[in-house]
Parts: sequence; C-alpha cells; structure tokens
Amino acid sequence: MDTEPPSGAPVRSALAEVVLALCVAAVVYALSCALVWPEPAPKGFGLEWQQMSTDPAALHGRFPHRILASLLAYLTGMGGERFVVFVRGLHVVMLACVFLYARRLGTARFDAALVALAVAVTAPVQMYKQHWVGYCDPLGFALFLLMAICARHRAVFWSLFLASLTTHELSVFLLPWLWFLRRREDAAWRRDLVWLVAVMVAYGAFYLAVRAVAQPQFAADFFLAHPLFPWGALAMWLMALAHWLLTFGPLVAVLAWHQHTRASGRERWQLWLVVLAVGTILSIAYDYSRHANLLVLPFVLASARFVAAGHRRAYVALVAATVAALSLWPPWQRGVPAPAHELVERLAAFGFPPRDLIRVVTEWLPAVWPILLVIYALLAAVWLSGWALARWWCRAPAT
Repeated sequence: MDTEPPSGAPVRSALAEVVLALCVAAVVYALSCALVWPEPAPKGFGLEWQQMSTDPAALHGRFPHRILASLLAYLTGMGGERFVVFVRGLHVVMLACVFLYARRLGTARFDAALVALAVAVTAPVQMYKQHWVGYCDPLGFALFLLMAICARHRAVFWSLFLASLTTHELSVFLLPWLWFLRRREDAAWRRDLVWLVAVMVAYGAFYLAVRAVAQPQFAADFFLAHPLFPWGALAMWLMALAHWLLTFGPLVAVLAWHQHTRASGRERWQLWLVVLAVGTILSIAYDYSRHANLLVLPFVLASARFVAAGHRRAYVALVAATVAALSLWPPWQRGVPAPAHELVERLAAFGFPPRDLIRVVTEWLPAVWPILLVIYALLAAVWLSGWALARWWCRAPAT
C-alpha cells in the first residue's frame, strides 16, 4: 500500500533546492571573479544607490523612486560602505535564480549549474564588476527570473512585478514578455488585467508620493524632454547588437539554435519580445550596455532547452570558447584595445548620444562602420552556426 509523503516534505525539498541554488551560485560567481576581479568602490549611478542605502526614507539622489535595492541593503545592515558587498550578493541571488529557472524548465542539477556558469562569465555579471560597479540591475534580473519561475501563480507574479518597478521603472517595457508568460499558464486574461491595473495604480501612487517630497532628475519628464528616437535610438540599437556579440560571444549560437528548433514552438517568441523591450528602452535611454543585458532572460530559456535536449558537451564547448574569447578581448576593462572601446570612444567624440540624423549618418556611422561591419559579420557567423546545429541535430541523434 502506498504511503503519502510527510506534509512538510515539499517545503523541505523546495528549501533544499534553494540552498543548493545559492551554493552553486556562490561557486560560479567565485569562478567568474577569477576572470574579472570586482572593483571595490561604486561608480556612476552606483554612488547614488550607495548614498540612498544609508537612509532610503530621506529620498536622496537623482532617482529616489528606485528604492528597493537600497532599502534592502539598509534593512540588512549592508548600506553605506558595505553596499558594494551587498550588490555582489545580489549577483549571487540572481545566479541562484538562473539555476532555479533552469531547473523549472526541466534541466538536471548539473546542467542548471552549467547555465548559471554561462551567465556568470558573460555580461549580466562581468559588466558590473569594473564598469557598472554598484548598479542594482542584478536585482531586476533576479525579479524577472522569479516571475518566470512563478508564472503559474497570479498574485505572486504581479507582486514581483510591483517590486521590479520600484527597482527600475523601465520594467514596464517588459510587459509584453510578462503577459506572454502568464498567457502560457492561464487563459483568464481579465483577472490579470485587473491585477496589472492595480499594480500600476499602486506604483503610480508611490511615484507621486516620492515626487511630492523629492526632486528626482531621472523621472519620466526627463526622458520625455531628452528623446533619442529616431536617430539617437538607431545608434543605440547598432551598439546593442555589437554588445551582444562582444559580451556573450559564441554563446549567442544557443539563442540561434533555440530559434531554429521547431520543437521550441511558441516559446521562441520570448526572444523577440525581450528584444522589442530593449529596443523600446533604448529609444529613450542611452545605457545600451546595461539594458541590452536583458538578453539574459531568453538566453537562460534557450540554454536550458539546449542542455535538456542532450547537448551538454556542445554547451560546455561553447562556454569554454566564450571564456577564451572574452579573455582575449575583454569588453569590460578600460585600457584594453577591444573593439567595444573604440566604438564607445568614437561615439562619445561626436556627442553621446547623437540625436540628429545628420551627425549619425555623416559623422558617427562613417567613423564606426568598419568596426561594426566586422562585428556584425562575426555575429552572423555565430548565428548561422546555431542554425546549422539545429538543422544537423534534426537529422542526427543527440551526442
């Protein structure tokens, strides 16, 4: 006679999986530090978040409405001088979410750890060690991954979306992708619409309350007053394409494999919905090397499907090739003659970012096009290799 498992068994199993995910994340983050060592002090906007973490309620800085990360640092006693350590912890949490999402998609534990390692050695982690030090983007990535994991649970899903808005308001541009996730789990879209309206009203009330007592510089009116679309946005889109090759390397082939594998079905839309979100964000914001890192969301999906299909050896080879490429031409270190730095320097020389057609077409594009042409040719070659893998594995058993 079968016996039912103890009532607390599922909870203990879930907790054990979370602990394992955190341990794996800590290990792969440590391995990534062997390639790129994190700098000890915040830079740029990281200084703003660090200042906010000393007293979030004071609503200091240029974006006091992006409060969640600083509030969490303050509540855990990791604000102020410890804030950089806190942000490194956010990377570990994000990598743990990568592991859990890969597991949710059906991969074995070892394969989920491989996917976490691939993320750890690419832009979503490495870019924030020397270039965007102290930025809270990994918290946003973690929240989106948690939403993908919890897409079956409406209340949890939209509560996490509200949290993501208080991390960065540009989360709203990912709504098409998030809506797609919910529709795959539940056809009752009217209830989701009610939740979405409630969340937006709650965030709107919070935002207006902050505006009533503070003067954030990077608020909605700032971006409306400084539009990039269309020609500045064109420059950002071209840079984002280059960024994906230079910071994800040969692993871009995994995305191509997923797009050209018929068994992937409708979930292939996720890449294009995230790309649409990135393109829209870059129509108003010029931090292409930050926002383009949202590619990690469809990348984790494609990677999980790739290894679950039995292509573990090929994935290991792609990770190794990416580590080699990014070690030879590190795009996140200043002073290294990488193509990305020439692009950025030439872009800055003509005004960063260029907003008018004449300067983009007559000055910036002629200056950077020889470099872009090489990068795009390499990107096309990597993409075609993923297409070839999908075609070949349609005809041959997995090895």
